[in-house]
Amino acid sequence: MVAAVVVVPVTASRSRASAVDPEDRIAAGAAFTCAIKTDNTVWCWGRNDQGQLGSSDHAGLTESLLPVRAAVFGYGGVAAPTKVVAGTEHACVLTSAGTVWCWGHNGYGAIGVAGGNQTDPMQVLLASNAVAIAAGGFSTCAVLVGGSVQCWGRNNFGQLGNGTTNTVAKFTASTTIGNSNITDSGTAVSVGVPLAVTGA
Repeated sequence: MVAAVVVVPVTASRSRASAVDPEDRIAAGAAFTCAIKTDNTVWCWGRNDQGQLGSSDHAGLTESLLPVRAAVFGYGGVAAPTKVVAGTEHACVLTSAGTVWCWGHNGYGAIGVAGGNQTDPMQVLLASNAVAIAAGGFSTCAVLVGGSVQCWGRNNFGQLGNGTTNTVAKFTASTTIGNSNITDSGTAVSVGVPLAVTGA
């Protein structure tokens, strides 16, 4: 059997990520993928049992073998998406206006809003505009204008950098990390997934 290839054209607005996706316009989570097309629409495919596709119109699907258009982006009223990131079961987009929109699994607050899973993108209310975002596992972080970092979501290993292991089930300003030269330029952030190492 020959696997089908899905072509989702993407364009660039900045450079950094990798040779495959130097513009951060495609992201893969656990069994799902999202991409920003050249027309500034967002499309996702794969697993959808937690709302990973970003479309309440497709909430009844547990998976999609073909790309599904995520709600909000490309319909007017929301600035153009410039970067997409994915955690285990959620995704987020940074827009040209510096806003952040997330959807999918919200059991640990990775979406940055109160409540359960979100099948449509929801805007995260940040202290100021974002210049970079990252997602990993069930946590999300944003670098804000001025270089400060705000994180939300699961915190069982201190992923939020707030000095505790308490999960922040919704975005709160108390998760702000001051401008502490986390990166030289203050415009990049990375979030990892904790791994267990066994054996000797």
